[in-house]
Amino acid sequence: SPPVAVLDISNTFLWPFPRIAAFDTNGSLFVEVFPRNSGRIWARIVLASLYPTVERWAGDLNLNVLKTWQTYPNNGPSYDSANCSFDAVDFTVELNPFGAQAATWLNFSNCTFDPRTDYLIGIYVEDSGDNNDGALASIRVLKLADASNYFLISPRLLGTAYADNFTMEYRTANAGFAWCA
Repeated sequence: SPPVAVLDISNTFLWPFPRIAAFDTNGSLFVEVFPRNSGRIWARIVLASLYPTVERWAGDLNLNVLKTWQTYPNNGPSYDSANCSFDAVDFTVELNPFGAQAATWLNFSNCTFDPRTDYLIGIYVEDSGDNNDGALASIRVLKLADASNYFLISPRLLGTAYADNFTMEYRTANAGFAWCA
């Protein structure tokens, strides 16, 4: 059989993978990402119903949707608002005061959210070579219309999880109860 070429990935996401850090139904959404190295980032908020699969080349949500978004009209809040998307934005990976990698923040603003609609955030990172050889990730933003409460900061594990205990961090819009399984 013929040889198969395996291309290197120029950039990818480190743990913790992209997550929503804060969400305001009035049009702001803050996402925390940890790219492996400095480079460029693309991010758009689209209607989840239009993009059931996410994959760099063959998915419904793919590089074409993120990089040539003008050819995909009315596909979500990012289409009509420049502040609600990131298009080939250069970023530099930095360290926090403790020597660990600091988060790269994506601050979406002026987004028009319908609380009865599910959305998808597509995020793509690569180095600055423009070779389409990076990594694509997605985050689902679920509708809030029928929810009595919702997360303002997505749950995340703090420290080490043990067989008998662990600590989670999160923030909700209203007081209430939380379950974890």
